[in-house]
Amino acid sequence: MMQEKVEDENKEESILSIMGSQEWRLNNLYWIENKEGTLVRFHMNAAQQELFKDFHFRNEILKARQWGISTFIALLILDLCLFNKLWSAGIVDKTLDDAKLKIGKIALAYDKLDYIPPDATPEDTALAVIGKQIKAHTRITKRGASFLEWSNGSNIRASTSMRGGTLQFLHVSELGHVACHNPQRAQEIITGCINAVPRGMYVVKESTHEGGKQGLNYDGLRAAMSNAGKKDLSMLDFRFFFFTWWKNPEYELDERFWEEPPEDNDGIARRKRLTEYFDRLELQGIQLSPRKKAWYENMEKTLNFAIKQEYPSTVAESFEQMAERSIYASELSVAMQQGRVDAEFEPDGLLPTYAAWDLGRRDLTTIWLAQISPDGKFYILDHYAQNRQTVDHYIAVVREWEARYRLKITRHILPHDGRVKGWDGVSFSDWLERAGLSVINLPVTRDVWAGINAARRLIGHCIFHERCSVAIRQGLEEWPSGMDALGKYQTAPLGSNGVMNATPLHDVYSHSADSFRYLAEAKESGLLEDYGSAGTALRRFEEEPRRAIGCEWLSD
Repeated sequence: MMQEKVEDENKEESILSIMGSQEWRLNNLYWIENKEGTLVRFHMNAAQQELFKDFHFRNEILKARQWGISTFIALLILDLCLFNKLWSAGIVDKTLDDAKLKIGKIALAYDKLDYIPPDATPEDTALAVIGKQIKAHTRITKRGASFLEWSNGSNIRASTSMRGGTLQFLHVSELGHVACHNPQRAQEIITGCINAVPRGMYVVKESTHEGGKQGLNYDGLRAAMSNAGKKDLSMLDFRFFFFTWWKNPEYELDERFWEEPPEDNDGIARRKRLTEYFDRLELQGIQLSPRKKAWYENMEKTLNFAIKQEYPSTVAESFEQMAERSIYASELSVAMQQGRVDAEFEPDGLLPTYAAWDLGRRDLTTIWLAQISPDGKFYILDHYAQNRQTVDHYIAVVREWEARYRLKITRHILPHDGRVKGWDGVSFSDWLERAGLSVINLPVTRDVWAGINAARRLIGHCIFHERCSVAIRQGLEEWPSGMDALGKYQTAPLGSNGVMNATPLHDVYSHSADSFRYLAEAKESGLLEDYGSAGTALRRFEEEPRRAIGCEWLSD
């Protein structure tokens, strides 16, 4: 009898020792529903293990879809609430229903602590006994769709905002979406919710990113990324995590879907574009198997331009993607599929050439350089954006273009405010003309959407040189590339009454979008149909048809 008592005491000490490990508890005690809706015991995957291992007081997570990060955080919150007294946690999500779903995951995991599956192993039975003891020791005293409270004083609540009160743990989910679609609420989350968490307690922000290189979510990600070089992080510094799609073992298809050649023209064009994309990734040290490539190609067919937002291969890709309210998304998507973006071609000094300007007096000035072929195709040679520079600076830019590309700019297209006189009685148009540049001044735009629709039609005739995808840097500042600006030119976010605004958003991307629109307006007003002495160019074009390298759309 004495021997049996000693063995029981040793077993109890062993269990207590194991139970003292949070990593063991997370990998053994909790049940979840998998993607198929089946009840399974939770075990951390590679991304969850990395997050657990390097978990900091404040954590900023940029991720691809379906890594299970929010599930892991839900179970981590439950574990902290069960094994700590008076622990208060909060979940903030893009909608209250989304936040409630996370509360539901936590409630399920708690309810199933003592669950014994139909095909139970001895280990399942032993773990259920431990789970039953935990539930007896820490009972749920209050339960609702958006809150849970336990007998040890711990609690968790869900909301779309959480100002007031003190939290030991805050989970902010999908701030990227909120910051893009409702900047005011994103500001409230940052100032009201995160500030409710005292130093030494925990904040987790996890999201895919939307909206490019602007907005509160981008600011937070950039700040966290800058911390990577610090030897030691303070309790208030955010640690940055990035979980890409290609490290997920589930994201694979049979290699034959990649190795077998496509049968239709769209498939051939897509395969060529993706092969070049994968080659660029390989130069960055990312080598993908045929199974990975097959999966990515399949997903891109469905998601199209949104693939880099939902499943980024690199951190930089997360900031490239067109936003959901992108005005030119459809047209640019077609242009990408047809190989008319990032094309390679040589300028033709005999073709009519136009520079379209948007004038920034207190913000960006942007310029597009375009050539028109006799068959109506627009070859977009270059794009420029800069801030707080004199007229002489921009004149020097277009002169440098003429020298580099060995051409003469036929006309400079300016918006109506190009004629507005400055304090010295001289307009922007006057300055350009004094420099010997020929100017077209557009009339006042009466309907911006008429101009936008003209730009949509023009994109269908454009071949964009790869230079148009290069961002412009000035010291520590960086301005969007032309293609980045067109892709992220978008309508304003929802108004206070939830109605979509029928106006374009004025931001860092709108300036380049406006100058491109002026090119389209000039075309449809008949101002660009002056080929004049371009007969030589016409004959040359007929003798040596133009081709953009790798552009299937231009083939006969």
